[in-house]
Amino acid sequence: RPGSVNHTDFISGIDFMPTVLEIVGLPQVEGMDGRSFIPLLQGKSQPARDSVFTELHQTFAKNRYPMRCVQTTRFGYIFNFWPDGQTKMTMDSTGGLTFKAMQKAAQKDREIESRVRLFSYRIPEEFYNLEQDPDALKNLIHDPRFTDEIEVFRKRLEAYMAETGDPALEAFRHRENPDEIARFMQEQRKKSGKR
Repeated sequence: RPGSVNHTDFISGIDFMPTVLEIVGLPQVEGMDGRSFIPLLQGKSQPARDSVFTELHQTFAKNRYPMRCVQTTRFGYIFNFWPDGQTKMTMDSTGGLTFKAMQKAAQKDREIESRVRLFSYRIPEEFYNLEQDPDALKNLIHDPRFTDEIEVFRKRLEAYMAETGDPALEAFRHRENPDEIARFMQEQRKKSGKR
């Protein structure tokens, strides 16, 4: 319906292709993770989806920054495999005018400086209360009030990674071991051809 907004259902980038295929009347690709969101466009409900999973493997320039995320309407959990405190994420968005303006503003504003640093270097785990903090400004990963919820999200992400045959699964399962993460990242860099 024109002007309507859906604030309750999740769609993901992987749903775009199945949606377009359905619109143009072509058969779906077997084994695809995404699904058509035509029912939502028609004002109907979709089969149960209370969360969305996101993966980043590498940038267009073949720089490997493996990241995984699970998000619900309430919380978002991110695991970053690559942060070591020295590696700086560079990608198309870090070369643009917006990021350059943020870097300039960071010279005078500690809060912006903190956001630029997080974007550039990340940290291994992030957990956000998206109901209270929709811009994900306050990382709650070390907040004892969310310990149980964080563990639920870790398990959800691990289950999804196992279900999809994620190559990062074993590294995630051994995320407390820096040597395992370093070994995984070394393998990733070899695959990308970067040293």
